[in-house]
Amino acid sequence: MADNQHSCEIAPGIFLIKVPLPENPLKQLNSYLILDEDRPALVDVGFNRIECEQVLRRALDDFGLDFQDIDVLATHSHPDHVGNLDRIWRPSMRVYAHMHSFEEPRIMNKLQSSTFLPIVDAVTLCAESQRQPSRVFSTDLSAVKGDYPVTYLKDGDIFRRGNYRFQVIETPGHHMTHICLYDEASKIMLTGDHVLERITPNISSFMLETDELGDFLASLRKVRDYDVKLALPGHGEPFSGLARRVDELIAHHKARLTEMEDLVRAGHHDIIDITSSASWKYPNWESWAMEQKFFSLGETLAHLVHAVHCGTIRMIIEGEVVEFYLAE
Repeated sequence: MADNQHSCEIAPGIFLIKVPLPENPLKQLNSYLILDEDRPALVDVGFNRIECEQVLRRALDDFGLDFQDIDVLATHSHPDHVGNLDRIWRPSMRVYAHMHSFEEPRIMNKLQSSTFLPIVDAVTLCAESQRQPSRVFSTDLSAVKGDYPVTYLKDGDIFRRGNYRFQVIETPGHHMTHICLYDEASKIMLTGDHVLERITPNISSFMLETDELGDFLASLRKVRDYDVKLALPGHGEPFSGLARRVDELIAHHKARLTEMEDLVRAGHHDIIDITSSASWKYPNWESWAMEQKFFSLGETLAHLVHAVHCGTIRMIIEGEVVEFYLAE
């Protein structure tokens, strides 16, 4: 295998490009260049940032390629995976993604706003009352601004590039549009953000009617028993031992659900109180930046709504007020 100045060959004909994610705790995105005699493909492309565009351009230049020479495949439509399309898209470029990757998330964002905007307002008022530094926070989570022609992928479809024949596996949870790709011959799986080596994928939701965590757990079980020699994730390092990592993630969320029930039992009933009282990797939740509070609130709500679907917690909604109690 060969390394180039701006990429590393991690499997025959597959090169890992570390794309920076400025001002983001994840720090980097793993973009994968799959070589092909006709149309090489990039899997995931980073934020709509000049830094992301420049790194991809330099990596492609090592192979004598430019953006018009390649196609793009998105594992899901979060901004750190597809936002850069607004910079790098060319008319000759084919974009492959789950069929609900772009317009539906825009609609879902609008639907969720009725839940998350009152919560954001309440957290912001609390921070201002404590005279914490204010930060401008946008709830516009649209992944891309442009409208690009997309070749849609669904469960069971085959995506061919180079010597690889990747089976598409729909894995909703981290995002409703998430897909993994599995090549049986090489036993390689592109896992996107569904399964990461060390990081626990964020499962957030502000939809009170849908069980995002339930979808995620079902998707974990769906990929667990694939014969995978090498997993290529969207962040962190490539890894082996997919089944073991899946089991760890399921156990993590089981423990987190128990913690949510314990907090409700102890008298914490609204989403802000439960979130601020929960255990997190970093202490002093009240001092966090608004963006990080937002995602932690979404994660807490996803667990609480899943508990409601499981019948262990009940949810009471009165206008904009949502509270949680142990099921009777």
